[in-house]
Amino acid sequence: MNTRLVVGAEAGDVNTVKAALGAGASPDAMGPNSGALHVAAFGGHEAVVELLLAYGANPNLADKQSYFPLQLAASKNRTTVMRLLIKQGAALEATTKHGGTALHVAAASGHADALALLLKSGAKLEAEDDVYNTPLASALSLGQASAGRLLFEAKANIHARNETKATMLIHLARGIKAVRVPKWQATVEGLPETYRIQNGLFTVTSAGTSVVPAVADQRSYAAQDWGNARHIAYLDACDLFIDLVQAGVDVNAVDQDGHSAFGLVCHSGESRLIRFLFAQGANTKTWHEKGVSPAHLVAGSGRLDGLQAFLEGMGAFDVNARDEFGWTPLHYLADIGGELQMAALLQDRGADKTLRSTKDRGGIQAGANPADIARHWKDHDMAAALEIV
Repeated sequence: MNTRLVVGAEAGDVNTVKAALGAGASPDAMGPNSGALHVAAFGGHEAVVELLLAYGANPNLADKQSYFPLQLAASKNRTTVMRLLIKQGAALEATTKHGGTALHVAAASGHADALALLLKSGAKLEAEDDVYNTPLASALSLGQASAGRLLFEAKANIHARNETKATMLIHLARGIKAVRVPKWQATVEGLPETYRIQNGLFTVTSAGTSVVPAVADQRSYAAQDWGNARHIAYLDACDLFIDLVQAGVDVNAVDQDGHSAFGLVCHSGESRLIRFLFAQGANTKTWHEKGVSPAHLVAGSGRLDGLQAFLEGMGAFDVNARDEFGWTPLHYLADIGGELQMAALLQDRGADKTLRSTKDRGGIQAGANPADIARHWKDHDMAAALEIV
């Protein structure tokens, strides 16, 4: 009966759940991973949740993976179910084995409605998980701009740092790269333009000429039924980054591994933010502990506009700097790929395509020059551009 109850709860089958309870199944019945209340909450099956609670199901019982029903409901933005659980006494500050609360889960899942409900119900805005991430940090590290915006406007502490000393800007710089659209294209009947997104860069091409539209126009295009709504979330994350800086978050802070907001923005290749950080006087000389410079990161961003913005704003820098594997920025470009003009720009600044790596890395043996890496990935055009004559 317990197994039948859990299966019925997961399916949202009220009749099966009622029959199993009537036959003696425990309202706290647990399946291989989760219990009946957990799976019903996760699935948003309101009637089943209400029935289980009426039979005495415990809303503060963790499943075998340490999640509570309220957290699972929050992960899917099941606000009606969340209200039922909270009314029945679900603990707002119950934590997973990693110390995350329901607010952390909702933030990481990007659900502003669930966040608003939890905050209104009294959830702690500055709750910390086991590595001292607050809900705001959880949202920003995954690029969840709508959740991050809500917490920012709720006056969450924007200066908090976690166990690795990462700032909110460092979290968000990582998140921005995570949410950029890798590749998308659309043509619209009756219009001569082609709309493209490549690694977050939005372009409109007409008669062989490509332009980057203003941010407001990108939003308009992305919101169309033929557009890509994910790009709006990317733009929102970039806007929030600017707002955090203007609110006083330190642009020059580094975490314990040497990551800075500038370096991580270079990794995303977002030219708007690279130029913004130059204008803010950001420290452009920060290096990752493994010898990775911002030049490596922007070369490996896959974005020509980001590299152009970087080269325009940088003074003198070592274009042939080597990381712990002996890789230069040209190696990073060959590894990730990008427009051929990126190779030309780096070589114009003195990049040496004859330099060879010093250690094996990811299936690429030591002694590889940039052209070897491009050939490894069968990027024949890039290999030709980097070939040693």
